[in-house]
Amino acid sequence: MDHPLGKNLLGAFYQPKRVYIDRAFLRTLPPREIRNGIAEIVKYAAILDRRLFSVLESSSTGDAARNGASILNIIKRCCILKKSVVEEDEREADRRRILNFGHTIGHALESLSRYRISHGEAVARGMVAEAMIAAGLGMISKNEVARLERLLRIYGLPTDIPAHVKLNRLFNMTRRDKKARGGVVEYTLLEKIGKGVTSVRLSPSRARSLFRAGLSKRPQ
Repeated sequence: MDHPLGKNLLGAFYQPKRVYIDRAFLRTLPPREIRNGIAEIVKYAAILDRRLFSVLESSSTGDAARNGASILNIIKRCCILKKSVVEEDEREADRRRILNFGHTIGHALESLSRYRISHGEAVARGMVAEAMIAAGLGMISKNEVARLERLLRIYGLPTDIPAHVKLNRLFNMTRRDKKARGGVVEYTLLEKIGKGVTSVRLSPSRARSLFRAGLSKRPQ
């Protein structure tokens, strides 16, 4: 549940008995909402499933996550991935934090925009920014950052922090993240495409510095 101070700060734990996937429902959604969902699909691929990432890359026009038959398999795979994580760590004590990739900066962007930036668009931007932080730490290469960025763009998702957003304000906003303790934020970052790592503790100033360092390594 959202709160004026930030995203997903309140909640309760109720596990579903069944998950229903209605492919026909997707055809009723506007393109922007489809893109929002695809951002989360890319997240699952980036942190947990290198093969799924490759499947999503398989079409230069983004057909892999829009084709009727393909999308059902992709959604099913994402449900299986989330189920395995949540069953292992229902209350987000450790493993479940892997699902926060892109969300620390993404939630800060949503809050700063007063939610004019949609969740998927914010998470897409957050994933690239957090990949750049990982690159600044030497965890991943600039080519892997570029690969993530290219995939998001294939599906029509934004990858840059909006020019009007001040980085100091953006990174200071991450202090309100539910994983922040004593002014230090716990990030989920990429070790490589298909593998995320949790609990990378960074102050807002350190994260901002690493983002800028990663940005400087961005292929031109």
